[in-house]
Amino acid sequence: MYNIEICPCCNSDSLSYSYGIISPFISHYVLGEKPSGCRFFTCNNCGFRFFEQRFDDDEVERLYDDYRGPEYFQVRHKYEPWYSESINNGIGYNEQVIAERKEQIKKFILANLSGKRRFNRILDYGGDRGQFIPDDISDERYVYEVSGVTPVPGVTLVDDIDSVGNDTFDVVILSMVLEHVSDPHVILNKIHEILTPDGYLVLEVPYEPFKYKNWFGNKTENYLNKLANSPEFILKAIDLYSTLFRIKFRYIPPLGFVKLHEHINFFSESSLHSLFQLNNFSVISIERHYQDTKSFINDSLLCLVKVEK
Repeated sequence: MYNIEICPCCNSDSLSYSYGIISPFISHYVLGEKPSGCRFFTCNNCGFRFFEQRFDDDEVERLYDDYRGPEYFQVRHKYEPWYSESINNGIGYNEQVIAERKEQIKKFILANLSGKRRFNRILDYGGDRGQFIPDDISDERYVYEVSGVTPVPGVTLVDDIDSVGNDTFDVVILSMVLEHVSDPHVILNKIHEILTPDGYLVLEVPYEPFKYKNWFGNKTENYLNKLANSPEFILKAIDLYSTLFRIKFRYIPPLGFVKLHEHINFFSESSLHSLFQLNNFSVISIERHYQDTKSFINDSLLCLVKVEK
């Protein structure tokens, strides 16, 4: 991993921070080491929240190669027993959820682009099997995915995004991806290249506005370092306790901790505006959407932006 000390959205160095723990799953599966403490930043300029530590290219490959496959599930379930096989296998395969999300994306695009009903080419960037691309608003559907899965019928796999020519796609969907990536600007710059001059980006990220503070003041770092090295059953118990409160009540409880997991970025509307502005996209709409619990996501921010070339 490597560390950053500027905001990945607006590039400000005006940051405040609290302390967290690199999750046992990530520590063992990706880093090959014991859990340890980390810092969790908040940008005082745009409100973006993020972990100081970022995944390098090799770590990204280890995490997402055969994503949610047998080894991934085995290790994650070992450290997070509440992460069940039904959850692991159900993500991206529930037909009702797929249909609802496809319809949501379609309605969002058409509602904000009056008179525009169809496009030539749509790409889902990091879109698993391409199952969330709306069926009837484009002539050709593509998906760029690195996990090795087979696309659904009617969707063409792009396995090398760098081989795609400029001005290729009318619409790029980037759904539930940017919260995972170490440098959001790299992906947005690439999407800027492959969009046509009148192209659009549909971006969706989780909306996770949980509250958190250093419960022990300047002794919080010491507490979390000791917790990270405590017996496995203690760390699991407090991890579960923290996770339940974060999901259900949107705050990290006393003695709990925020953990660096697959999500290393936590977006707000203001931080997204800053990110789009720096990458030459103009905002058409940013809306908050509630996700049904069957999708394993709570709220999300759904954005439609136009490329500026």
